[in-house]
Amino acid sequence: MKNKLLKHIFMKIKDNYKRFLSLLCMALLGVGFYAGIQAASPDMLKTLDTFYDENNVYDIEVVSNFGLTKADIKELSKIKNIEKVVGTYSKDVYLNLNNKQYVLKLIGLNKKINNIYIEKGRLPSNNNEIVVENSLLEDNNLTLNDSVTIENNDYKIVGTMLSPLYFSNDRPSTTLGNGKVNYLVYLNENVIKQDVYTNIYLTVKGTKDKIIELFFEKHLKPVDIAKKLDVRMPYITKIIQKDSRYIQEKEARKQDNKEKQKTQKRIYAQNKREKERQEKQDYQKLLTLINNDNKFLSTKKKVSDIKYAKWNRSAYDYDKNTSDLLLKDEIRAGYN
Repeated sequence: MKNKLLKHIFMKIKDNYKRFLSLLCMALLGVGFYAGIQAASPDMLKTLDTFYDENNVYDIEVVSNFGLTKADIKELSKIKNIEKVVGTYSKDVYLNLNNKQYVLKLIGLNKKINNIYIEKGRLPSNNNEIVVENSLLEDNNLTLNDSVTIENNDYKIVGTMLSPLYFSNDRPSTTLGNGKVNYLVYLNENVIKQDVYTNIYLTVKGTKDKIIELFFEKHLKPVDIAKKLDVRMPYITKIIQKDSRYIQEKEARKQDNKEKQKTQKRIYAQNKREKERQEKQDYQKLLTLINNDNKFLSTKKKVSDIKYAKWNRSAYDYDKNTSDLLLKDEIRAGYN
């Protein structure tokens, strides 16, 4: 019956193979698309998280319409679990280019926090150089090493960058123009330094310290740390390899693994021997019980009711009133 069914199925497929292949391709495409969608979102979040960590992006931002001072930084540093407090400068200005007016956000470069990612070129080496978004070059037919005039000062474009502060397509707001910044520009902090900070950025003691703690103190494996903190393995590897204790910890773990393997082999051998010994004992007990039962049931002498009841005790209940063994109610008995 089974062979006939299979033969019938293959005949149907052969007769309609084009339709079958179409349905198969549609199913595979749907499964592949669904799997891609499911995998893309977590991967994108982890990639963004890694980008933020690698570029030392802030955790908390503090802004004020009246500016922020060193006294504010001192007070914020007293907050528990705050790792770093950094003040930065920024400024919104107009850029007139090709008979068009744009709003730029000038941001001072700070090596302590919010490091930019250089796509092309290099970082500014003096106060007359800037790095810009690639869209500024594309939209205005500019190239690297071209110059632009900002607030009556000429600046040479030496690179293009990605800012971790504005990673998406959303533009920061401003009080100039139509209320939206058109392009971001980074330059040396001294150029736009003011009496007060425009922003203060804070980092919280978190991921990096936690990775170091879990690996070197709790001795967890990188794969377990990745699951626990929901970060990517390459980032964890990068953090722990920078630590001076890494080589020593790696050698210590190798020795521990060897000792654990020896211990596990020894315990396995002991358990195996104990299991075999217990099985032999149980087998001997079973043989003894069978032999005793055979001896009892094969006797030629008539067995008394008392002896039979004692031998088959599980079939009887003890009556306290008469001190007799009575056959259980659920057991039916017959006689000739």
